Formats: sequence, structure tokens, C-alpha cells
Amino acid sequence: MLDDHAVTHDADRTLEWPDGSRFRITRSTADTGGELLEMELELPPRGWAPQPHIHPDLTEEYEVLEGSLDVLIGSEWRTLTKGATAAVALRPFPPSESETARCAYVIRIIPLDFEPYIKRLCSAGTSASSGI
Repeated sequence: MLDDHAVTHDADRTLEWPDGSRFRITRSTADTGGELLEMELELPPRGWAPQPHIHPDLTEEYEVLEGSLDVLIGSEWRTLTKGATAAVALRPFPPSESETARCAYVIRIIPLDFEPYIKRLCSAGTSASSGI
């Protein structure tokens, strides 16, 4: 079952974050029949990165398009550079971008239900940043 908040219009495909990060949805849950969510993320130098956390029911796949991305896989940090890929399943992971350079990467999140969450999180962060 697809969530009512699934992205269906081009205007809904770009999430702008207060730190200048941009998440562009390239394949929504609606596009994939609920199979996955795919986003291209652009992170500025020293931009926000998630703290260690756990996704008990999903897998994240990364493909670096530009710059580098540090990803914790199990208990080992890996630095992914342009063209590199990695998958993190059912584990804590804190991806973070390089401290000095812009980073861009594709992330595929399997299965669905993440799309409405990330959209609400972006909206809340943007509202808090602007004092709304």
C-alpha cells in the first residue's frame, strides 16, 4: 500500500534543508510501486550529517557521484569516493560528508515508508530554522 504522502509531482521532488543540503527524489515510492525510494543528495562542506542511529527494517545503498562519503558499516568506517558503492542493512550507520568538500551521492532506501518521514523531517527543520 502506498502512502498518501508519496511524491507524485515534480515540485515535490526537491527537499531543501536549512544547511544548504538538497535531496532530489529521483525515484519515489509511487514511481517504483512501493519497492524503494531513491534520492540524489548534495551536501555542502561541513553540512549536517545524521548521528549514529538504527533502521531496523530497511537497507540503504549508496553510490557516490562527487566528493567523498564516510560510511560506518558494521564497526568499520569506509570512505567512499566517486563511483564507489556500498550497502548498509539493519545496522547503525552515520553517513557523513567530507569536512572540506561538497559531496553528492545517490541513496536507495528499501523498502518504502521512509519518504513521508524524510519529507516531514525536512519541513520541520526548515520551519524551525526560519522561526515559523
